[in-house]
Amino acid sequence: ELGDEYNYLYLLGMFMLLAAMAIMGILVWVRVWRRKSGRKPRERMKPMKKHRVTLSTSVKDDLIAESEEVAKYVHSHPSGIFISTGKRGKRRLFSSKLWAVAYARYGIKLFETSLPAANAQADTHETEAASK
Repeated sequence: ELGDEYNYLYLLGMFMLLAAMAIMGILVWVRVWRRKSGRKPRERMKPMKKHRVTLSTSVKDDLIAESEEVAKYVHSHPSGIFISTGKRGKRRLFSSKLWAVAYARYGIKLFETSLPAANAQADTHETEAASK
């Protein structure tokens, strides 16, 4: 008479315990397998597009000739643009004196700008050079 009845609650608990152990084993195996097979390289972020000012050297020479020096290696053009000369002689345009001085002294290229009037002036220089 002892073996006639099964304790269904005990059987359910044992089944759940075995199922949980099997699931844990599968999860551990999957993690180890994924790590062993190696991760795919993540897509790298594309770098920000560099700001390029397409002014020729002659146009920059003309801009510096028209401007006055406000700090060492920093010139202020009447149009409100600051022309800064870097340590290696590269000239860049900035809309703020702060960033122009930062470029001239430390080489920091932040908030570089372009000059619409200078672009138009570059076009006239190119047409003059082509006509000669």
